[in-house]
Amino acid sequence: MGIPNVVPSLKGDAIVMMDNPQTLISVVLNGLATTIYTNQQRYYAMPGFADRMENQNIADLLMWIRAEWGGQSTPISARDIAKEKK
Repeated sequence: MGIPNVVPSLKGDAIVMMDNPQTLISVVLNGLATTIYTNQQRYYAMPGFADRMENQNIADLLMWIRAEWGGQSTPISARDIAKEKK
């Protein structure tokens, strides 16, 4: 899915599909800057959610995203989120 030149699709996204969820956790906690690629495709900034969501809610959301669109079933706990915040 996604929206061209606005937000990438999460289905099949390399970060969503990684065995280790650390990069995805970091993206959700810290956000991403607007990115422009060489073909002029642009993805707009995403804010971080470290101070906007509880650790367990982030863990639950990321587990669902990874299972639904990344084929990953590795558990993510509130403790994993808290460790990445440090």
